[in-house]
Amino acid sequence: GIGWICGWDGAILHTTDGGGTIMFEVYERDALNLTIPDPGEVTDFIEVQISPEKLTELNLSGVTVMIDSVLHTDVSDLAFLITHEGITDTLITQSEIADTNVLHCNLTDAASVFISEGEPPYEGSYKPHSPLSVFSGMNPNGLWTLKVIDLVSGNFGTLQSWGLKLFFDNPTDVESDCSILPDKFAIYQNFPNPFNPSTTIRWQMPEIGFVTVKIYDVLGREVTTLVNEELVTGKHEVVFDASRLSSGIYFYQIKVGKYFQTKKMVFLK
Repeated sequence: GIGWICGWDGAILHTTDGGGTIMFEVYERDALNLTIPDPGEVTDFIEVQISPEKLTELNLSGVTVMIDSVLHTDVSDLAFLITHEGITDTLITQSEIADTNVLHCNLTDAASVFISEGEPPYEGSYKPHSPLSVFSGMNPNGLWTLKVIDLVSGNFGTLQSWGLKLFFDNPTDVESDCSILPDKFAIYQNFPNPFNPSTTIRWQMPEIGFVTVKIYDVLGREVTTLVNEELVTGKHEVVFDASRLSSGIYFYQIKVGKYFQTKKMVFLK
């Protein structure tokens, strides 16, 4: 069959053969009661084993991470990361809203609201801090590691349960029908975050403009200027290397004409 799909950032995809077969596998870890050190980190693992016969016909096409639940007195202290085969994705980074718990939270690229736009306990479905599509096409077998990091002392919590929902399809050719130009300014959270020693800062701009990207320390002192030039319409990124700096909290500020925004990031050696 013939079909059209509208995706994130205005992408339009077209298929002429129905889009293939989709299936999924669910893995859950319950009743863990794992203490999250204050500060410190806790990890837990899910081992995926799918038969070679299935993998010859199906490709990993999507991942949903289920956080159900983390009990914590202030989840703004926390960062959540998922790792598989050496690739780490930041699911949730430190929220600006101080509140308790993460409950019944599904992190999926298919959600309509970013986790940064939600509020604890994040009940429902959200886009993760960084797209889980980074795992698409990988071999799903092996360990998937969830890491919960408490970056600020003074609050306590436990990792109670979490899980994975892995989606597979029999891929077919899908052709892009348009080039994508952003229609608004947007500043994205750096990735990875926390990072060591480098991280990528991304933003988009709907028109030509003069751009500055500056890094500040926690005392508001300027550390370095990464960008200071006129750039064209579209999506842009720059890498910040902190290898010569001390661990801690830093801020990056992006100015595009009259528009500017500042975001926090964490450097952990």
